[in-house]
Amino acid sequence: MRKLYKTEEFPVCEIQKLVNDVNSHINHIKNNYSYDAKSSELLNWISEKLNSISKIARREVRFDYLFIQSEIDKLYKKDNTLTGVVLILNFKKLKSHNRGFLEFNLTKN
Repeated sequence: MRKLYKTEEFPVCEIQKLVNDVNSHINHIKNNYSYDAKSSELLNWISEKLNSISKIARREVRFDYLFIQSEIDKLYKKDNTLTGVVLILNFKKLKSHNRGFLEFNLTKN
């Protein structure tokens, strides 16, 4: 079974800040130092890739996973003996549902 436990988290605002910092440094280098065409090409390529990362980080997700994570954290704070959480996501409001089943281990090891 695939393990989904994340050991490190980078919020979108932090990713954006880091991209902006690196782009700022690249612009400083380009403006204050003389480089050959190949070096300038490389710096432009790096800047483009960083901007792509920034766009991906800002992309809207399909559902509010941070809200779900926060609710799970609240449940665990109330009862730290919990060994799991049942999460049901309904795409449509119906009396009878046809649901798929996914199970993941979120263990640290």
